[in-house]
Amino acid sequence: MFRIIYILNFICCTLCLQAESEIYEKVQKKYKNLKTFKAEVTSEVVISEAVKFNLKGSICFKGKTTWKVRMLKDKEVIFYNLADEQHHWVLDKKNKRVIKSLRQKEQQAPMRFFPAFDQYDSTKIKVLNTEDFHTLELPFKKKDGPFRFIKLKISKKDQVIQQMSFLDAKKKVGMKITFSAVAINRELKKTDFTYEPIKDIELKTIKE
Repeated sequence: MFRIIYILNFICCTLCLQAESEIYEKVQKKYKNLKTFKAEVTSEVVISEAVKFNLKGSICFKGKTTWKVRMLKDKEVIFYNLADEQHHWVLDKKNKRVIKSLRQKEQQAPMRFFPAFDQYDSTKIKVLNTEDFHTLELPFKKKDGPFRFIKLKISKKDQVIQQMSFLDAKKKVGMKITFSAVAINRELKKTDFTYEPIKDIELKTIKE
């Protein structure tokens, strides 16, 4: 009797691990094959119980060559990074200016808003299912950084990541990134990658 129960438990665990791996592999494949991506984003940063702040903005990518990231804190733009095929605009907050320069070929899009799949230990996935979402929790392979786990909230309908939470060793949230109005691999307009003037910030062009 105990042998049968053991075998049934083993089969159930094996099937669960297979299901978890399949979910993770589908998401990984989707995000590794991104051609275009556009979304509104909210980032909640927790430094301590007393120090917390939110950032809101939008991100737009076309491969790794064309991108626009615009983030605000208390309605003030604090991060601006835009690149087309020829030029690059970046906010120099300290000197109250946006610097426009010739884009270097080796420059690539800031990928902090996407999972770094190669950094996670996919053999130790934990899954929590709800009616509309999968939630995957994975440990980081390296244990020397501020975060030890990542939690991915994924839509069951289309495998789109709705939220990424970065957790410390005690599984307390250090940073949470939430996406809305997500559009993946859809045609983007040129206006999605045009420079928007920022109030009280001058545009400084570096001569080429």
